[in-house]
Amino acid sequence: VFTRGSTGIPKMTQIRHRNLIECIQSLCYIDLLNNKDTIIQMAQCSYDVHVQEILGTLMIGATLIMLHPQGNLDIDYILRIVYEKQITYLQSVPAYLNNIDEFVLKYNKSKIFTLRNLDIGGKDFIACVEIFNIYIL
Repeated sequence: VFTRGSTGIPKMTQIRHRNLIECIQSLCYIDLLNNKDTIIQMAQCSYDVHVQEILGTLMIGATLIMLHPQGNLDIDYILRIVYEKQITYLQSVPAYLNNIDEFVLKYNKSKIFTLRNLDIGGKDFIACVEIFNIYIL
């Protein structure tokens, strides 16, 4: 899989099974994820977070919602899916979440009230929400 890391340049990395299992267990331990969650699959399949979204969700017995191809590029579609499927967990990069925030304000869309956790991987997210940064634990 690929990860961007701090450089922003995609680079290949290997994920060991044990590391994935321990990562998912730690996310469950801090209640970032649980088996009652409905999780939306946002990441492209070549990136590391895709493994957490797909395998992690299935490992804990949560509900996984798959988007149609290129669905993550259509913010109106994303917001509709979040509302209709009652998504409780979403993971994304700050720039994308800022785009969602701007779209909601510009088009007077419904706020995302169903989310229990918003997992942000990166830096510089600007919004009026409580933020839980798992990278500083």
